[in-house]
Amino acid sequence: MRMPMRTTMMLLLMLLLFAMSAGVAACGDSAGGLCNSSMTKLCEMACDCTAGDACCISWGGGVPEDCGDLAACEDQWVALCDRPEEALPPASFFDDCLDGLSETTCLEEGEGSVIMPGECLMEAN
Repeated sequence: MRMPMRTTMMLLLMLLLFAMSAGVAACGDSAGGLCNSSMTKLCEMACDCTAGDACCISWGGGVPEDCGDLAACEDQWVALCDRPEEALPPASFFDDCLDGLSETTCLEEGEGSVIMPGECLMEAN
C-alpha cells in the first residue's frame, strides 16, 4: 500500500526535525556547546552590568580590565570556543562556569562591570 505524498513529506519532515533536535542537544552537552553558552552569557552580563554600550569584565572585583562593545566581547571570549574539542577544558569546567555566572554580581564602581567568577578561570599549571 502506497502512502499519499503529503503523509510521506510529513514523516520526512518529522524525522528531519527529530534528527536536528538530537544533534543540537548533543552539541549543547559538549565542551564546545557549553563553552559557547557560558562565554555568551559572560558577554551579555558584561553588557548588562556596564553603563552605555560598553561591556566590561573585571577580575576579583577590581577595576575593569576588559571593555568593549558586545561584538568585541564575543570576538574575544566566544571565539575561544572555536577550538577543536580536545583543545578545550572538559564540559564540567563550563558547567561550573555557568553556575558561577548565575551567582556573580555587577561591580558598581565607575561605568560598572561584571565580576568574572573564579569558576570561569583556568589555573595555569
